[in-house]
Amino acid sequence: MIKPRYGEFIIGQSRLDHASLSLELPTFTWKDILAQGLTLSYRVGANKGSTLLPVAQAGSAIIEIKDLDPRKTVLRAGLKCRLYHRLTRRVLFTGKLRSFRLTPAKCPREHDIATLEFADNVAELAGVKRYGVRTDTPDTLQARIGKLLEGTGIDWSILEEKHR
Repeated sequence: MIKPRYGEFIIGQSRLDHASLSLELPTFTWKDILAQGLTLSYRVGANKGSTLLPVAQAGSAIIEIKDLDPRKTVLRAGLKCRLYHRLTRRVLFTGKLRSFRLTPAKCPREHDIATLEFADNVAELAGVKRYGVRTDTPDTLQARIGKLLEGTGIDWSILEEKHR
């Protein structure tokens, strides 16, 4: 029998609720809002472009939901979204809320329709202002990327240097 070090968990041997795991816990929880979903479409990936290497394409997701009360879901610009396959638990898309539109019902038999549009990090990075300022000392690639991503709020890393 292996004795686990503090913070380690060995399946079939360690007791639950005996010690804390050393993993960081998420600071937020995901909420399922698709219970009343009508349509869902998303696009992610890259195209071949005009070179040998693929060119990143901005990903997007559009979700239509009936009878969604925006006050109960706390919808706001920048709200994080994650689409995943329920059976495989594979994440299909992650992004942030870019726009929200509510179409009210025209008669009592119809439903209000909320249309939520999300964009991924590629779309956010494509909107970063970049200036071609020349200096006497050229930037390294790491320094240039750091300057571009500084105010985006996107987590990024280069060679194990994690930034926020």
